[in-house]
Amino acid sequence: MVDDLGLRERKKERTRRALVDAAADLFARKGYDETTIAEIAAAADVSTRTFFGYFASKEEILFADTEARITLALDLIQHRRPADRPADVLLGLVTRFTDPAAEIAGVMGRMAPVRARLALTHPAVQAHGLRRLFVAQ
Repeated sequence: MVDDLGLRERKKERTRRALVDAAADLFARKGYDETTIAEIAAAADVSTRTFFGYFASKEEILFADTEARITLALDLIQHRRPADRPADVLLGLVTRFTDPAAEIAGVMGRMAPVRARLALTHPAVQAHGLRRLFVAQ
């Protein structure tokens, strides 16, 4: 049974990654507004219903790494050395976020530049990002 749970969780993570990768590719190629949830699901080889099992909207898939980034930030802050200046902690955080070997980079590495561009050009995406930032603070 433990093996089944491990397999189930690995399959969920593969599906989640496939959805994020498909969305990043479609948003970059077709544009955000022109990409439908059905197209993202089809590109990931899952149903639209499965998409909604993972994400509530296109905005949600853009920010799929938010919880992981918050957890990483809190962990780095909690385990900082007494001599660390705030700038040192921020630099460590940026280094971890951009490290290609880090798990978080593997999850959202392709989506980050797409999300940044969309946040500058789509008010709804910008608002969603600001709301998430507000909640995280």
